[in-house]
Amino acid sequence: MEPEEKPFIGLANALLSMMQELPAAYLYIWPGQFLFVGRALDTHIHDHHAVQMVISLDTPFRMRLADGAWQTQMAVLIDSDQPHECLADDSTILFLNLDPESKTARQLRTQYLAAAGHFVLPDALVTSLVQSVIPLLAHEKGCQGVAAVLQSFYELLIDTDEPVGIDERIRVVQQRLAQSLQAAISLAELADEACLSEGRLVHLFKEQVGIPIRKYLLWQRLLQAIGQITQGRNLTQAAHEAGFADSAHFSRNFTRMFGLSPSLITKNSQFVQARICR
Repeated sequence: MEPEEKPFIGLANALLSMMQELPAAYLYIWPGQFLFVGRALDTHIHDHHAVQMVISLDTPFRMRLADGAWQTQMAVLIDSDQPHECLADDSTILFLNLDPESKTARQLRTQYLAAAGHFVLPDALVTSLVQSVIPLLAHEKGCQGVAAVLQSFYELLIDTDEPVGIDERIRVVQQRLAQSLQAAISLAELADEACLSEGRLVHLFKEQVGIPIRKYLLWQRLLQAIGQITQGRNLTQAAHEAGFADSAHFSRNFTRMFGLSPSLITKNSQFVQARICR
């Protein structure tokens, strides 16, 4: 008797047929998280600051932690700064990276990663994400649609609060930060513009936006640089436009947060469908 195919694998195979004529990879980036879907590259032992979900859309991949044995998995959650290695054998992989200081990442770490450096995600939960995300990509949906799917997926994994409107004072700070990518701005200046004390601003910003002010500014600079690269600028030009000291400074921050080299975009821009989501 032939072994029964897992529902997750069968679903993924069916959905992948929708993507055959589409760009080789998709990259969606928001402040605090990014989603990449494409053919995976094998990696050596490495770590990155982001909390990462690795989900195969076709065949299982092999992974191991620095001090552990090889495992064959379809979907796994990996903790921030956790050395690991993945061998994907050219599988199509969905990577979902979250800033570890974001509220969602903090909840995931508390609930699933407190006892170990990784957690194997159940097929039943992952199926809902795959089933919802791939059709959106296939029909070239924008940031809002994909973000809504990710939010629904998070709600299956953790307790999430009802979204609340952003305080107008925080919007003022966000706008000021967006205008200050190339110049330093102090917390005191931001607090003055928002008519808040520095302590209250720090607390309210993290509560409403989900990440601290300094991380939000870094993500905005990364988004700006990536946007410049997708428009044809070289790394040096993109780095300066976004407020980084030089291309090396940008590359270090990019790799630190994403676990990938900027060359993923610069060398494959014609194949990567990148969306900068703010």
